[in-house]
Amino acid sequence: MRKVSILWLFTLAAAMTISVLLSQVPLLQAKEVEHKFLVPDDISNRANFVRSPGAVRGIFGVSQAGADTFYYGGTVIGTGDTAYAATPTASGWANRKMWTWSPIGFNGVPHSGLNMDGWTGVDNTSRAVDYFCVVDNDTLGTNCVINGTKSLFCGATRQVGQALCYVDQNGTGYGNNWLVTVVSTPYTYNSGNQIALSYSYKNQSEPGYDFTEVILQIFNGTGWVNHDTMAEYTGNASGSASIDVDSYMGSLTPPVNFRIAYSFYSDGGYSDQDGNYPTSCGALFLDDYVITGDVRDSVDFEDVPVGALPSGWQRIVGGVGNFVRVEDLSGLPVGLSQDPCVSAVPGLCQIADSVIVMYDPATPSYPHPCSQDNMVVSPIIDLADHPGLGGKLFQFERFGSLPMTEYVFYSWQIRFAPGCPAGGWGLWISDNYLYYTPEGTSCSTILFDASAYIPPSASRVQVTLNLVNWCCEWMDLWGGPTVRSRIM
Repeated sequence: MRKVSILWLFTLAAAMTISVLLSQVPLLQAKEVEHKFLVPDDISNRANFVRSPGAVRGIFGVSQAGADTFYYGGTVIGTGDTAYAATPTASGWANRKMWTWSPIGFNGVPHSGLNMDGWTGVDNTSRAVDYFCVVDNDTLGTNCVINGTKSLFCGATRQVGQALCYVDQNGTGYGNNWLVTVVSTPYTYNSGNQIALSYSYKNQSEPGYDFTEVILQIFNGTGWVNHDTMAEYTGNASGSASIDVDSYMGSLTPPVNFRIAYSFYSDGGYSDQDGNYPTSCGALFLDDYVITGDVRDSVDFEDVPVGALPSGWQRIVGGVGNFVRVEDLSGLPVGLSQDPCVSAVPGLCQIADSVIVMYDPATPSYPHPCSQDNMVVSPIIDLADHPGLGGKLFQFERFGSLPMTEYVFYSWQIRFAPGCPAGGWGLWISDNYLYYTPEGTSCSTILFDASAYIPPSASRVQVTLNLVNWCCEWMDLWGGPTVRSRIM
């Protein structure tokens, strides 16, 4: 029988749902690790465990929240339609608040009515903010323009970096987890054409991990696709490039509509954002763009307004897709009965009603596309009414089956404000683990201790749960998976 592997993240019931718990838990020593490790998400002996009413269990061995614990959950709307977690009026388990995504709310109090009750789904492979634009040295406050008075720039100015709490604020810079692209105006390649591309460039990025790529894109009749990478830069690289574009057209049947794409990618660490790889002119500057031969074009960016792009050029916001949404439990393709402990141990699984899912319903045979990277972000948790509490615990229910060898994992993150003197949000931080389930299909309560990452002085907090499918990236290294994973 073909096994179906699934996971519902923060699949929540009225009695046991996502909560953020604040208490007088002692602070721990934080770990600073860029690359994540794989660990099981529940190491308890579930078969012999019976949860008493009101008990909380989790990977950190917390069995019962103390009387000084405050539960944040459920959404209210503040000034400017900003979503906030409901502030608890008293401490203790009996006064807990939580997110359930039930249409009727919790304890008879309706939720805000916002989509996903104020939580927001994000496709991390797509960037709504694309940092490509034309700049001059006066705007930058530093001498990074290549030629003349203006260049095309990919990065964050000092002012933007300050507002985003970048650690390195010397000159221009870039952040973690960027994938930003700008494309030229379209051209046409005909049979026998000779076409050359030249440009000047200045790249500053973490060597071997953060890259600029120059990509030939073609229109295949239905949309633009990447055809070939013509150049790649990493580290400190600068100079002038000349590329025979027509040499990449040999496998194509003319006429071919094509365009030039400049794409910058950064991984999850070592940039100006975290200060571990500071730059003075990061990430990328381009100038003196010229197409010669049977197709001609030239842009020196001097006549382009600061903050704009040349006529016909555009920023591209791509991505695998955002599949985060709320579904009714009764409509999901796999039921809770697949966990044998649900019926054997009454009260073990308290998932009910509506749940947050992260799968593509259009492709049921492979519901998590290659390179899917989704996260769901909580409303703002305002700590002003209960300041100075050291402990920060993140609790949720999940149902699923994610064997380590199937390459679909989940993780969590948390951030706080003020994260810098400007008052903005700090970096997303976590324990740097990717979680899988160590057993078959199971329903479990998970609790993460985030105390080490949030100082008592924090006034606001947000949390996320993340889903990644690394099957396509890892199967060549570790061997192909025997089944297709699902996480919902």
